[in-house]
Amino acid sequence: MNSAVLITYDQDDMVDEAIALCESADYKVKHVIKQNFLQKPKYGLSGGKIEDLKEIISTVKPDVIVFDEILKPSQNYNLASELKMEMINIKSKLVKSGKQRKLHRQARKRLGFKTISLAGYTSAGKTTLFNALTGEQQEKNDELFTTLSTTVRRVMINREIALISDTVGFISKLPAYMIEAFKSTLEELLYTDVIIFVIDASDNLDELRKKFKSCYTTLNEIGVESNKLVLALNKSELLDDDEILDIVDYLELKGSKKWIDISAVTGKNMDKLEKIIGNVFQNDISQNNDKVGAKTYGN
Repeated sequence: MNSAVLITYDQDDMVDEAIALCESADYKVKHVIKQNFLQKPKYGLSGGKIEDLKEIISTVKPDVIVFDEILKPSQNYNLASELKMEMINIKSKLVKSGKQRKLHRQARKRLGFKTISLAGYTSAGKTTLFNALTGEQQEKNDELFTTLSTTVRRVMINREIALISDTVGFISKLPAYMIEAFKSTLEELLYTDVIIFVIDASDNLDELRKKFKSCYTTLNEIGVESNKLVLALNKSELLDDDEILDIVDYLELKGSKKWIDISAVTGKNMDKLEKIIGNVFQNDISQNNDKVGAKTYGN
């Protein structure tokens, strides 16, 4: 793993998220420089900090400098020239993985498989659910952004083969300057037939609603169709039935037929989850057939 000095905003949550993103892209952060403002015209940060940064570089001897903001070409050039170091945002890593996934999607489409994607916070148990559905053991990790290269496996749904992928985990506040770069990682969700939106039902109600709204808003922003979503209230083995119904009320899910309380650990309601997925597949096939029929009749 290459070493890095990270330049980021002076907010604890943003520092944690930036470090996690670096480590997901195989950069070990050796030193963090925190600033309130990272959009100064010449370097992004103040000229006085450049001298401090030079001293840190001579001590830490990192492989790269990671700047937690989108730099203009001139700023990137100025920093690289002044510091004699390669400058990284991590954006290229996200874009590259997005291009790789595009090729994979094209291959899957040619084969004609239905596809399932997992979405939600890393702590919601996405990887455990992935393992339960596929019967495999993907490595679990509580860090953010751990699944930059999407993992795809075969799974049997209604006695037919489908493909399931574990996509990147969400964070509560995605900085505005990272939205476009992050979309390349989330775009897998636009092309999948079913999205299992995994929610940690053991969170307290306020935390649960905050995460639910954050995920749902992001999915809407990237253009995900709501009829593809299946809500899985995971870790429900830790709750009784009344507590689960309280969550359903609190998240205003009562009108939706596509939610299920499950446990990826104990296997609770996994068969029902697979049935719901199969129903979404069937509805999609029916809708496509209706569209084709309408076109043919009209001609």
